[in-house]
Amino acid sequence: MSELRRERREGHELWLLDRPARRNAIGLGLLEELEQARREAIERGTTTVVLGALGPVFCAGFDLDDLRGLGVDSGHLPSSPLHDFLDRFEPPAFTLITAIQGPAYGGGVEVALLGDVRIAAPDTTFLLPPARLGIVYPQRGLRRLRAALGPSLLRAMLTTALPASADQIHRVGALWALDPDPLAAACALAARVASLPAHARLANATALLDLPNPGAS
Repeated sequence: MSELRRERREGHELWLLDRPARRNAIGLGLLEELEQARREAIERGTTTVVLGALGPVFCAGFDLDDLRGLGVDSGHLPSSPLHDFLDRFEPPAFTLITAIQGPAYGGGVEVALLGDVRIAAPDTTFLLPPARLGIVYPQRGLRRLRAALGPSLLRAMLTTALPASADQIHRVGALWALDPDPLAAACALAARVASLPAHARLANATALLDLPNPGAS
């Protein structure tokens, strides 16, 4: 049974995480479907994708059952298959818009913030639990999170393991908008974005990756 719903719409594709029994945690099966969707989108020349989720939780991160098989007991989260997948979005092959409805936890925060544009429901929360779990994230995951959230908010989230509100995330510029129906808003925006020259969108997004991080020390 598929754990990822996919639709081809005019000008863009829609991907929906569909694993509500596991709070849309990304296990190896769902990860394989996401990678297949990514490859096929590139092969079709898709230039805009909306990523959302079904159910009350956006994404509970990497499935803990799979994490236990990756040596997390050592205290350092190894280079997980989820991070390998997220790495493949750099440089971007298409514009990604994330529609975030419901809580995002751990790696689910990375998935939510992977979008070039991110729209969240006002009651969405973002939680990074490594202090609670007793693990240390890979540096490349921390780099992505710092680029989106800035060093101060990220350090506070990692230190306290307390949820940040959508308003907090929006105030640091990590969200494009707050909307009670983020999926509808994301799809409407995708239709507009898809009409813009893809080469310019992607080239500018790629160029940003080479700029120094102003929050780095």
